[in-house]
Amino acid sequence: MYGFKEKTKYFNELRNVAAAAADLNLLQVSAPAHPKLKMFARNPQRYADDILYTLLDLKSKEAIRINRREIEKAKEEAGAENILDTGGTCAGAEILSDGNTATCLENEPGTKGTSVQEEKNPFEIDAEIYEKQAEAELREQERQEAEKRASQAEEQAEVLEQENQELKEELETEQEARVEAEERAEQAEQSLEEEKKKEPTKVAPKSKSTKSTRKSTGKTSKTKTSK
Repeated sequence: MYGFKEKTKYFNELRNVAAAAADLNLLQVSAPAHPKLKMFARNPQRYADDILYTLLDLKSKEAIRINRREIEKAKEEAGAENILDTGGTCAGAEILSDGNTATCLENEPGTKGTSVQEEKNPFEIDAEIYEKQAEAELREQERQEAEKRASQAEEQAEVLEQENQELKEELETEQEARVEAEERAEQAEQSLEEEKKKEPTKVAPKSKSTKSTRKSTGKTSKTKTSK
């Protein structure tokens, strides 16, 4: 749906581990036969970045944001209905909700509110810490890979630009050489014409015609006289 640079930009804008479940839900609806759905479903928060990166190939950033808001709104409405005190209601008490847990605060001064959410044992806390660390390492690794790909793309662009410049310079050199060759050819032609003009025109000698003449023998011919 998006190019590499645009997809990376929206990926960085939408990254949110807390929205992993919402993104997974949208991915399941958009691509129910995707081969990684089972893996993502085991721990959506751990694979939050992978889910989002895959989802950007199928849905626009606006669709992802709308889906997140709708699911968050549904959670808030469901959480408000689950607020209970020791008698089953929070009547006469102040109600606080953070979207995930509901707490009833009694109105009597000096008393503390009781939370419906059970306290987590040390093993669960350690597991969450480990998952968060793994997620942070995964995000850092993906960020480095994205930066590396961007750097490689920039290097390739620089190489192509350099090759383009070299080809341009070669073409200019060939054009200059062609112009110089044409100029030399014109100069040579002009020189040849000037040399032809300087050469004197040769007149062909007249041929002497030889006519056979009778040699005189010294004798006078006798002529007959009329009587």
